[in-house]
Amino acid sequence: MKVLITGGTGFLGSHLVDLLVEQGHQVIVLTRAGSNLQKIEHQLSNIELFDNSEQPLEVVFENNRIDHVVHLATYYGYDEHHYQVFASNVLFPNKLLDLSIKAGVKKFLNTDSFSSQQEGLDYLPAYHLSKRQFKAWGEMMTLNRTTDFFTLYLQHPYGIRDNEKKFTSFIINKM
Repeated sequence: MKVLITGGTGFLGSHLVDLLVEQGHQVIVLTRAGSNLQKIEHQLSNIELFDNSEQPLEVVFENNRIDHVVHLATYYGYDEHHYQVFASNVLFPNKLLDLSIKAGVKKFLNTDSFSSQQEGLDYLPAYHLSKRQFKAWGEMMTLNRTTDFFTLYLQHPYGIRDNEKKFTSFIINKM
């Protein structure tokens, strides 16, 4: 099975890369200029990297028969750059899903957080809105299509190679 992963250089993505490689799957990690490859450097000989800032996204689908897409990448918008939140969390995955559908990808797994499904949160409102919007777009775009669309809700994952600045790390260090 060939799997395309966005966010494969992050905490969850790096662990997913390890698991998929261990299970014998072919893995393509979508990157961009400046992506930090530190968490997956031990897998670089076992995976393919596709730099989306150097080539159009269409190329990865033209050159590969991708079975599944796992979309982990996100932009939280701590700096309140609302257009960047929208572009990263709605426009980009919309294009990725559209290309996936056209290429006959079987499954598209989107990730979200439980909190984004709650209306009226003051914390990162643009992020929460964008995640709800893409989920709605994904469900609409795959209606009556051969690509299955799933959203996996996550809440504060934590483990080896995690960022010390994240919420769970902060709480553990304070204790």
